[in-house]
Amino acid sequence: MKRSNDAGLSRVLHALRIDSDALLGQGGESFVFSLDDERIARINRECTSQAHVDGRNGLLVELGRSAARVSFAIPEVLDTEVVEGHIVTIERRLPGRPLDQVLSELEGEARASLVHLDAFPGNMLADGEMVTAVIDFGASTIIGDRRLDPLTAAAYLDRSITPNANDGDRSVAQEWLITHDLAEYFGATQNWIAAYWSFAQNDPEVYQWCRSILLDKNHRGEGLDLAIQDYGHRNHCQP
Repeated sequence: MKRSNDAGLSRVLHALRIDSDALLGQGGESFVFSLDDERIARINRECTSQAHVDGRNGLLVELGRSAARVSFAIPEVLDTEVVEGHIVTIERRLPGRPLDQVLSELEGEARASLVHLDAFPGNMLADGEMVTAVIDFGASTIIGDRRLDPLTAAAYLDRSITPNANDGDRSVAQEWLITHDLAEYFGATQNWIAAYWSFAQNDPEVYQWCRSILLDKNHRGEGLDLAIQDYGHRNHCQP
């Protein structure tokens, strides 16, 4: 793991009796070292002000009041002290490892990556002809096959989900999937995403789309769905 050239860091580690190999990660503001299985030391850089640390600690206290309502861990500060000119917070150790480390260890053509899984037009920002941002990474975000995002984005162009998408939009998506050799996976992906979102009864349009995909044996789809299925039949693809 990358080591820092912070001149005072070694003195802080010596004072806290922390081995440099205990480094878990570092960023622009601080270094994080393991103390034991339950705690970490967050060593702020020398330029970090007490006001900045106090502000962060206060925010974590506020977030901690809602910790039981969310499905992810929130940092909890146990103590704060100044060591060799560095502000150090002792915090509870969070489970897991940095996502970039996990992804770097996965191999293969379909190597797992961060998949938004809800990349429909309402979760995208655009300026002119360019998509400038994808927003609302939420509970549906997974680590999975990177091909899921373009496939599900194409599925979401169905009229019942994105009524303002037209046949031209669906045609562009169809051609993109064909060009990138993904058309044969569209049917299976559509079935899977319909099963995945079948709990979304608070969204009537999505819920009815899921039912039509999963329960209607005569469902042939419309727009992109029909075009992709016809392409598959012509090319003997088995979705």
